Amino acid sequence: MERIVYSSQCLKGLQGNYSIGRKVRKTIFASHLWKPQRELCDRSDSYHQQGHQQSETYTSRPISVRISNRSMEEPTSKTPPAANNLIHVRMQLTPKPLTLCFMNVRSARERMSLIDTHIRSHNCDFIGLTETWLTDSERDKPFFELLTPPGYRFHHVPSTTGHRGGGVGLLYRSTLKATAGQPETFESFEILEVKFMLREGITNVVVIYRPPPSRENRLTVPMFFDDLSTLLEKYVTIPGDLILVGDFNIHYENLNDPGALRLRELLRAYNMTQHVQEATHTCGHILDLCVTRHDSRVINATVEDLISDHHLVKCTINVARAACPREERTYREIRAIDPVAFSEDLQQLSLLQAPSTSLDELVVQYHSDLRKLLDQHAPLMKKCLFIRPRALWLNSKTSKDLQEARQRRRQLERKWRQSRLPQDYKNIKINAIV
Repeated sequence: MERIVYSSQCLKGLQGNYSIGRKVRKTIFASHLWKPQRELCDRSDSYHQQGHQQSETYTSRPISVRISNRSMEEPTSKTPPAANNLIHVRMQLTPKPLTLCFMNVRSARERMSLIDTHIRSHNCDFIGLTETWLTDSERDKPFFELLTPPGYRFHHVPSTTGHRGGGVGLLYRSTLKATAGQPETFESFEILEVKFMLREGITNVVVIYRPPPSRENRLTVPMFFDDLSTLLEKYVTIPGDLILVGDFNIHYENLNDPGALRLRELLRAYNMTQHVQEATHTCGHILDLCVTRHDSRVINATVEDLISDHHLVKCTINVARAACPREERTYREIRAIDPVAFSEDLQQLSLLQAPSTSLDELVVQYHSDLRKLLDQHAPLMKKCLFIRPRALWLNSKTSKDLQEARQRRRQLERKWRQSRLPQDYKNIKINAIV
């Protein structure tokens, strides 16, 4: 490739003698080598106004220009790129794993807002609850609906002791296919079993709560291990993954505790793994456990925020999350209607040209003519929407005023975007409640 050197005087001489292509001019302008005559005059005037005198001698400096065999003229037509010159890139998105959280809430009625906040902050797919303190009485039925966020379902087993305390439940996304197991009764703990059909197969989620042994309930440690052994033996022959979570009320971290040692031996005998390794109680004990098979899809278990005197435990399951449910809706583009054409076609309707004399026929004529006219100018269209759970503060059950305030703000914003008037912008600031 030949390299030729030009001076600035030579480049200036090209301005009046030759017609330079647009690409070349843009390149010279970008390099600050050649300015338009108007800009040069402005700079010269400002320079002399500041008291400077024009130099009589002009020193030219060499400017290197690279010459290639490409044409400097503008192409007459743009040739589309060849199909075999394109690179096709396939985007492979990593699916998000499922999230299971469980917590000892000690009265779900008093911590409904806290439970909902943690469900949304951790984006939970399953939420196991122990010590809900809810019963099947008419007094507690409204709390089941308030406890269930939009897009979730709730299974609950009340306490059988008849005293305050107990009760286990499981919240899960409505997109998951679930089947509640047959209610099974164990004397030493409360249990809730739900079977889920996930993409990778069956997953059995079991939530248990073991009340502390006392003279009142007459529960003993050997009684608990007999019932737990029966439960684990049952799931040996049941297909699918097993996730057993809940409050065991055993100091699992204490290797000097006979109950903790016996629990470790029992889990080892059934080839089970316990994932929680941090204290889940304010006293520094590991009471809330997550037990799975040795080859389970549960990746890890972390101890999160404090809920009551227990911490929330968050588990990650290496299973692809199901997509949000979709709903098909129909709509019309009313704003796209041409008012002039619509008015002309409206005048030609048989409803106005030759109305029926019978009332029943007139109603049918009115409905059919206007329906045809609307289908002509704004036909029905279909689209699929993803149904996602709404935020708590936008839920109609909790605050309808906030929804109206937000709609009012959106209306003012649209009005200001069209007018750009200061008064409309001031109305946004005044009415900006949300």
